[in-house]
Amino acid sequence: MLKKNCVCGKYVADRTKKPYQKKANNKTNNTNNKVNNKAKNTAKGIYQYENRKPVTVSEELDVPIAEVYDIAEHDLPQEVIDRLKEEYPEIPEQIIENFPFEKPREGQLEII
Repeated sequence: MLKKNCVCGKYVADRTKKPYQKKANNKTNNTNNKVNNKAKNTAKGIYQYENRKPVTVSEELDVPIAEVYDIAEHDLPQEVIDRLKEEYPEIPEQIIENFPFEKPREGQLEII
């Protein structure tokens, strides 16, 4: 049962069953209408390839060439490798040698 002043339903609460009247928004957005009209005039259906401009790729001359990452420059020192082998004897030697950090995070090598 609706309360007397309730306006949350579809009908007014006084049982006259009049549909809830919503104020009409008479304001129109001219820019939105222009966009809609333009979209109607240019629509070609699903495939709209006729009006597309060709894409041109230009090479940037000012962009420097990126340096190549050299893994040999980032090898761990032999002392660090030996220390890690002592701390984690169950981990294969190849994994320890290729490990990129001097000190692993907590639990990182236990997962391996």
